Amino acid sequence: MRMHMDDPKALVPGPAVDPATIDRYAGAIPDALLSVWREHGLATTASGFVRLVDPASLLDLVAETTERFGDSIPLFTTALGDIGVVKDGHIQILKYRHGRVSTVTNRPEWLFKIIGTTTGREDSRHLDWAPYPEAVERLGVPARDECFGFTPLLVLGGPETADALQVVKFREHVLLITQFAGPLP
Repeated sequence: MRMHMDDPKALVPGPAVDPATIDRYAGAIPDALLSVWREHGLATTASGFVRLVDPASLLDLVAETTERFGDSIPLFTTALGDIGVVKDGHIQILKYRHGRVSTVTNRPEWLFKIIGTTTGREDSRHLDWAPYPEAVERLGVPARDECFGFTPLLVLGGPETADALQVVKFREHVLLITQFAGPLP
């Protein structure tokens, strides 16, 4: 089901998180995220751009598509095919579309503050969400198992414009990018 943009700071409740999952990751992921899991489940925020995930659902994908993040814990995906992880106490974002990794924050408790700011969403060091808003106007918000994919892929020289985006399956898109560009360093 496609949605339209909402308040970028709002948390939209999602599927409930199993209490065993919360217990398994307590102490390993930010307390703020555990609180969101308890109160809002696998919520979305930033107008559907950020989607919280059960880490177990992406552990294999991260291990297969990165060189040094196999021991990280996936926290969220983005609607542009990125995966946010926690590793060594830092929140990092695996930006498959650009073939690089960025540190979102060294202070995990700041994650939702950063996501809730215009700078946090737009800055290339953080979420780097352009051209997401324009793509949503044209295509709607992708479903949880989808994302926007650049066609042709950016790693193949495709333009980074909203017109070059189409809705694709998230997992398959990440695998496709790494087939062409190799695993993230």
